[in-house]
Amino acid sequence: MRKWTLRIGTFILSLIMGSAASFTWNAHRLISLCDINANPEYYAGRRVRLRVKMFNSVVHGVPLDSDRLISAGSLCAGKDDDPPWASVDLAPEQIDLVPETVAVWRGEHDRKYGKSYMTEAILIGRFEAPSGTHCFAPKYNISQARIERVIATHEFENGEQAAQWLKSQSR
Repeated sequence: MRKWTLRIGTFILSLIMGSAASFTWNAHRLISLCDINANPEYYAGRRVRLRVKMFNSVVHGVPLDSDRLISAGSLCAGKDDDPPWASVDLAPEQIDLVPETVAVWRGEHDRKYGKSYMTEAILIGRFEAPSGTHCFAPKYNISQARIERVIATHEFENGEQAAQWLKSQSR
């Protein structure tokens, strides 16, 4: 009888430890916006950990309320036409981790600043389900976001070079 009690106890303990390990693994799993784009309802309202390419666009003279847009995107394998992008509500103390690309509303890239930047990072935040239209804005939103780790920051002479680099990364 004692043998069976020991075996059942060991089985139950193993089951609990396996479930806890599985929960921990899935809770901190690294995903991309491609995964979210495939099933946005599943991720709605959840905290997500994403590997993304981030862009901090500062536009001078824009007629809207906001002149800064921090966005994050993922390149989906086999799809280089329209990758998913999200606006990011980044913690103010972390904005400096994503260098600014300055532009002038309805004008060329601001020659005074001259460079475009793209930052690859691990981002943690709450995924907000899309609502309404998103004609000139990213499709998704990541709120309460913070950068866990910056992987690399790439510098380009202009936005065209940045777009070409992104296109080359999707292959």
